[in-house]
Amino acid sequence: MGVMRVLSNALLLLATCATGLCAQERTAAAQGSPSIAAFELRSDMDSVDPAVSYLAVSWQLEYATCAKLLNYADDAGVVTLVPEIAAQMPHVSFDGIAYTFVVRGNFQFSPPSNERVTPQVIKRTFERALNPNLFGPGQPGPARVFLSDVISIDLLPDNQIRFTLAQPAGDFVHRVAMPFFCVVPSSTPQSPQDQPPATAGPYSISRYLPAQFDSQGSPLVQGEIVLHRNPNYRGKRPAGFDEIRYATGAPATVDEILGGRADYLPEGVPPDPYLIATYGPDSTQQQLFINPRLGYRYLAINTRRVTDVNVRRAINYAVDRTAIAALTFEMPNDNYLPPGLPAYEGAQQHTYPLAGPDIAMASALLAGAHPSLAMYIQDSSPSTRIADRVAANLDAVGIGVTVIRLPHSEFFQRISDPDEPFDLALASWIADYPDPFEFENVLLDGNSTENFSHFNDPSFNARLRTAAALTGPARTDAYRQLDVDLMHAAPLAVLTNLMSYDFFSSRVHCQVFTAAYGVDLAAVCP
Repeated sequence: MGVMRVLSNALLLLATCATGLCAQERTAAAQGSPSIAAFELRSDMDSVDPAVSYLAVSWQLEYATCAKLLNYADDAGVVTLVPEIAAQMPHVSFDGIAYTFVVRGNFQFSPPSNERVTPQVIKRTFERALNPNLFGPGQPGPARVFLSDVISIDLLPDNQIRFTLAQPAGDFVHRVAMPFFCVVPSSTPQSPQDQPPATAGPYSISRYLPAQFDSQGSPLVQGEIVLHRNPNYRGKRPAGFDEIRYATGAPATVDEILGGRADYLPEGVPPDPYLIATYGPDSTQQQLFINPRLGYRYLAINTRRVTDVNVRRAINYAVDRTAIAALTFEMPNDNYLPPGLPAYEGAQQHTYPLAGPDIAMASALLAGAHPSLAMYIQDSSPSTRIADRVAANLDAVGIGVTVIRLPHSEFFQRISDPDEPFDLALASWIADYPDPFEFENVLLDGNSTENFSHFNDPSFNARLRTAAALTGPARTDAYRQLDVDLMHAAPLAVLTNLMSYDFFSSRVHCQVFTAAYGVDLAAVCP
């Protein structure tokens, strides 16, 4: 999702950066005042308008600049949803369809707005994000997808705002905390903005000059994003640096950090063995931090063709998750819920082996059968290497695998077709928000378009939909049990958990990794 660039900004950028002044300022920032952090991006933000931005680096920035009704705590480990602009967690009606929030009175937008955040401002923010024309005719913004079940937003006495849903949905509290619903001033136009609106979080964007790229995506002129502490902020979140400066369209390599020109690369670094050994968790002065993301690599097992649950379970026992993790520098995992979710953390159990295949169990489940399976993969280096390993693992227990490589766009089109003659598909999934619905319902409900296993079990469908309506501990318990039972039904073979590799300069001494948005920029400090 791109944003329109106005000519005046482009000309100003050429005047300020073409002579190398931007690079000089960044080097001075990195080597000078400890209250200034220098970041580099190879790309640019997809948008600086929170209602439409949809990239991980944009959401990470918005976590530092935005205030929302609910937000995620600045804590490592398990996701914790907490009130932010709301005074407490919402009151949920007995029928589960109305969520009522009491709004605090101490939040205020950054200059030049200085407007106070009121229920009226919150209502307008949501209405703007849900505007079907925010992207233009025929292109509704992504926020509408995530709050399509909201049928009314009402202002109530005593600083309250109420959201009424079409049906009970326990994940509403997570969806309302998505970056799309970062509050913006009431004067913000009902159209995508190419300059950042004022925000009410611990930081605000004081300067944005977009980078310029050629038709092949190579940078022509670097851009800049500058974050300053919001002088009007009275919330509880940290703000470690006085200023954070992004250079966009920049080299964004490890050498930039080692050479003193950058403090952090928000797009991450490659999982290089030398970096891990020299700067990783076992080094004397750690600068590389490795954490699990809310996503995983998995084999979708086409249950319309592989109908025998024992064959599906045999596949899960036969794959060598440790060997695959060594190929991808990821973490072996078999759970349908990833680390970071309370339902995963409470389970602390694994159905299938993580430290190598169980050939004997896989062979026993096959009971002498020798199925031949077609495995679809995307035509890329990681997928090819993983597919070769999986094929060798399955061959060892008597399952023949034919690997079929497809272009990215064709791959998803074909595995979405219930009549496509594939048996296995190597895919990956990253959640849009940290709730079990994003994994179990999205990947395995019979009505889901991302259900590439074409798993359509009436009993599990009913349990998934019942769990989706629950709230609180009952929701966590229901999804925890579903995780165990679904793994026994084996419509997927989860292989590895996706990981984040974050490299910092030696000048940065505070790092907090949140499951929701990765590195917490507000908590980074000198």
